[in-house]
Amino acid sequence: MAEQTYTPISLVDIERLYVDPIPKSWKELEERTVHVLERGEISDRQSQVMVTILRTLESKGVPMPADADDLYLMMRPLLEAVPGGYA
Repeated sequence: MAEQTYTPISLVDIERLYVDPIPKSWKELEERTVHVLERGEISDRQSQVMVTILRTLESKGVPMPADADDLYLMMRPLLEAVPGGYA
């Protein structure tokens, strides 16, 4: 059976979560991920991976990142574990 992959998550995808106002909580980032999915800007699989990673970071007690660049740097090691998970 072939390995399943999907469109990778890029910094551009993460930047969509950091529109004004800047998110203040992990929960708000999750909600924004769902809104980006509903607008058709990311796939269902991408949103599932993003929400899982956001919850993982929150459960580890990682402080909220100040911007999309910081969040992407936090997410990237986790994305690397997902086949085709980052760009």
